[in-house]
Amino acid sequence: MIAREGLNLILLFVIVGVALSIIGLLAALDILLFLAIADGLITLFLLYFFRDPERAIPSGADLVVSPSDGRVLAIESALNSEFVGSDSKKISIFLSPLDVHVIRSPIQGQIKYSRYHRGAFKAAYRKEASLENENLELGIENNRGRLILRQIAGVLARRIVCHAKELDKLQKGTRLGVIKFGSRVELILPRNVDVKVKTQDRVKAGETVIGVFQ
Repeated sequence: MIAREGLNLILLFVIVGVALSIIGLLAALDILLFLAIADGLITLFLLYFFRDPERAIPSGADLVVSPSDGRVLAIESALNSEFVGSDSKKISIFLSPLDVHVIRSPIQGQIKYSRYHRGAFKAAYRKEASLENENLELGIENNRGRLILRQIAGVLARRIVCHAKELDKLQKGTRLGVIKFGSRVELILPRNVDVKVKTQDRVKAGETVIGVFQ
């Protein structure tokens, strides 16, 4: 399955590749055939990048699942959050260009706020990217508690596509959108969540249990 956010871009490269191939063959221009091959390789990469595999979402209202694929960069105390509360924890996940980039809801709940912050496009694995890079922040609440999901752009990721909006009700594992071409995702969890992952763990969106509400 291919994420819908990538279909237009993939279709564009397919059309360009076909056109280059036809013109190159008819006109016997090797340069156009070379460009058609390059276009085909890019199309294959885009098909791989925008893949959207089905995931087995674990049941249990107390579970918090990973919002993205990737590698856990850090687990640390977060700044005092008015929405989540004091003694909150921040889980940072880095997505390389080879990871699935479909973002999913970590819990069942309702989006209480959505805030877009313009900023820089520093490497997403760097700590300062958390505070300085362009990002989209969602505050999600259910009867177990509240958390913040922050989607952060990186060097290559220049566009955050999120279809969810304020007051939307989400199921756990619901597809929210895509961050294009390398990025960082953070979860700000309240103190009553027992974290179940550690630094350097590989996680899968909608499938890996990040924590459990106590």
